[in-house]
Amino acid sequence: MKIPVYEAVEFKKILQDGGSTKPWLVEISVADKTEPYVVKVFKTTTLSQYPAIANEVFANILAKELGLSVPSIALVNFSDAFITTLSEQERKLVTGNFIDNRIKFASLYVSNTQIYSWASSDLDDWDIAGIYAFDNLIYNSDRKTIKPNLLLDMYNENYYLIDHELSINIINNNYITKIQKKEWLYNFKNHIFYEYLKILPSQDKQDIFAHFIEFFRHISVNCLDQANQQLISYGHDTTLSYFKSYLVYLKNNTSLFEEILQQQIQ
Repeated sequence: MKIPVYEAVEFKKILQDGGSTKPWLVEISVADKTEPYVVKVFKTTTLSQYPAIANEVFANILAKELGLSVPSIALVNFSDAFITTLSEQERKLVTGNFIDNRIKFASLYVSNTQIYSWASSDLDDWDIAGIYAFDNLIYNSDRKTIKPNLLLDMYNENYYLIDHELSINIINNNYITKIQKKEWLYNFKNHIFYEYLKILPSQDKQDIFAHFIEFFRHISVNCLDQANQQLISYGHDTTLSYFKSYLVYLKNNTSLFEEILQQQIQ
């Protein structure tokens, strides 16, 4: 999948509840109209430590392939013309010495949503199991009760998975060796849905991951290749080769992956 590339045209505000990156809400030019996107503004030091943008992109594409709901994504350029429209304070936040000036990751702003909580949940067991399995797959450590990174649409009962920068890149070839020994390094007990899945009746657990596993069997790991080449062309680091080898191994051993998931919730 190739990621669309857009130009930022109007700054709206900084999203204060967006975590450490303090993402910007920006209008971007799409064909003959503008649309609101949430743009992550990373520090150069952050991107030198781990490929946050690649993690976001690969997780989003993979989630869609696996039948999960995520916002549309784009790569967004902050041109000189756009930067001149900013206030002095805003300009410092995107042109300072520590701010990465390469093309940025963005996701479509979804209005009328609220942060997931058990009190507001409309998710069914298939959704919950799919999200849990997906986060296991990409080693996403950032979907906890205190910070679910999961939005609920207040009107059409849809959900959106967001914020996957802390995933994927920790996976390397050693993980395949560990999996062969049935050693799973993901800290699943911290996941927001672990306790819920663990207390399900035994008969409900039996095929709880079957829907996700069926999607996983039929995806092509090459779905990430075009986006990977785009990111490289813009100077961003990726770790796709390790991740693809890992995905191929698990695709060829889906019964083992499902067994690991089942063991976690027993």
